[in-house]
Amino acid sequence: MRFTRPAAACLNARLGPLPTVLQLATPDYLLLDVREEGYSPRTAAALIGEFGAVVLRGLYTDAQIRDLDDATQVRLKAPTISGSMGYFKPDHPKRFVDPFGVGGAAVDIALDERLADVVEAHMGSECVLSEASIKYDAPTSYEYFARHTDYAIGTVRHRDSMKVGSPERMATE
Repeated sequence: MRFTRPAAACLNARLGPLPTVLQLATPDYLLLDVREEGYSPRTAAALIGEFGAVVLRGLYTDAQIRDLDDATQVRLKAPTISGSMGYFKPDHPKRFVDPFGVGGAAVDIALDERLADVVEAHMGSECVLSEASIKYDAPTSYEYFARHTDYAIGTVRHRDSMKVGSPERMATE
């Protein structure tokens, strides 16, 4: 469920700021603030390499995030028909919006060199943006998209399996 801004503001006024799921679930060692002295894309890349994730704080202002959300919400109201503004929908709970069609903050974020620096440091090579999309997942009453764990050697393929991925096994499955 997505709270509208007035509902969220009302809750915040009565209860104080509510933590997001990301704030509740993210360990401190994965948080980096790009505004702090000593921040480095290489540090962010090292965290991705070791833990598979990093949370970069301070990349965007509240106004940029609001602009991105507002413009995206407009496009999520109606599907794309013959190239008109909107989203495309490959299945029930999922919608995609083209950030370059959204414009403004979406384009600024998609082309942000600070993010490219982190990806390039992690991959050890120059990166080219070959595709971009804004994805919206509608709430479902079932596990729609389980966590993937089969992309790296040594990971367990699913929670009910004790099979561990190896180069040989991954090549044959």
